Amino acid sequence: MNKLVRRAYVMVAAAFCGIALLPGNAYAAEPKEFVVKVVYDTVEIDSDECSIGEYNCVDVYGKLTADNSASTTARPSLEIGTEDADDCPTPGSVFWDEDAVAGMCHRYVDDVRVFDFAKTATRSCTDTVCDGAWRKNNREIEIRVKPGQSIDTSATFYDYDSLSDNDLMCNAAYRHTYTSEQMKTLNGSYALSNSTDDGWCKVKFRMYTTSVVY
Repeated sequence: MNKLVRRAYVMVAAAFCGIALLPGNAYAAEPKEFVVKVVYDTVEIDSDECSIGEYNCVDVYGKLTADNSASTTARPSLEIGTEDADDCPTPGSVFWDEDAVAGMCHRYVDDVRVFDFAKTATRSCTDTVCDGAWRKNNREIEIRVKPGQSIDTSATFYDYDSLSDNDLMCNAAYRHTYTSEQMKTLNGSYALSNSTDDGWCKVKFRMYTTSVVY
């Protein structure tokens, strides 16, 4: 087959298959989607209700979320304790590193402490349902992000009060925006922080792209 005929055959085949050919036969496919993992590491909580040296004066529960900016449903999340603490095997609250069987319980917080999400039990939530098993080191959320979309992360913690409304201690959120080129190699450490009338928090986490879909 001569060169002219061969070139014509390749161009027709490329057009039929929807493949873009650039000068020099370079193939430049555009990413369709990025698979990203968000890994929550620690939370530091300071309560205005705790005096210096006072311990276990606040009982918290909360949720960590992550998703693409186009999401219109409840975002994938990790739950730390529940508001009503139903089926909590011990009265009151538990420490952050208790056995996973106590995952639904409220967590004690003293004056200023840093808590490790790898050592406390969480459960995964999808859409509006939180029905997964309580597990330790369950701190990852995998999301899918299309070019042009941002990544939304958030952390919310409440202080449980049996005789009054629960106090909002942490309501931190941030939208991360990157180009497609940056998304291909996304790998970094981040922090969310926020203060309210009842407390302050800082949540540290990592995000990295695990694969690119073309």
